[in-house]
Amino acid sequence: MPDTAAEKLLTVAEFLDRYPPPGSNQRWQLIDGRPVAMAPTTRRHRHLARRLVSALNRRLTPPCEAEQEACIRPLRPRKPDSYYLADVATSCVPLDDGTDTPDPVIVAEFLSSDDRKDRGAKLDDYRELPTVMAVLLFDQKLPRVEIHQRRADGSWPAQPVIAQGMDALMVLVAHNGLEIPLREIYQLG
Repeated sequence: MPDTAAEKLLTVAEFLDRYPPPGSNQRWQLIDGRPVAMAPTTRRHRHLARRLVSALNRRLTPPCEAEQEACIRPLRPRKPDSYYLADVATSCVPLDDGTDTPDPVIVAEFLSSDDRKDRGAKLDDYRELPTVMAVLLFDQKLPRVEIHQRRADGSWPAQPVIAQGMDALMVLVAHNGLEIPLREIYQLG
């Protein structure tokens, strides 16, 4: 006989209390109340994220700092039961003992072959956070980034700016203006 019981969705508090399960090294996100295991990242993915964190931190003034595996809560009440693990984010809130990356300013994702979540709901949710000034979607294989950047009036352009190629420069207005050559992120070795 099929199970007709309704699925028990988790709150963020329940998720943080239960995940990762004891003994698990798996990374998790909470999407609409459902824990979602994340696939292990490739070495290239980790390398690129680490290089972006380094490039950002060389340009940021404390207390602003970039971090990997940033824990981002979408706005309530629209997404009360979601908790994202962004590849990189910046925040100017001093460190504390919590798991959240409070008041993110830049959020960056290195896209996998299945990028529907990063380009869809997650992009929209990141852009709804009032402190987010830029969402960066990086290609993992080519030196290419989509720069979704909030305008001075608070709106978001319909189309991102694309920076592409090793000689391209990523220009951001966030954090009083940042310029990062893609070569600094994508150069291997």
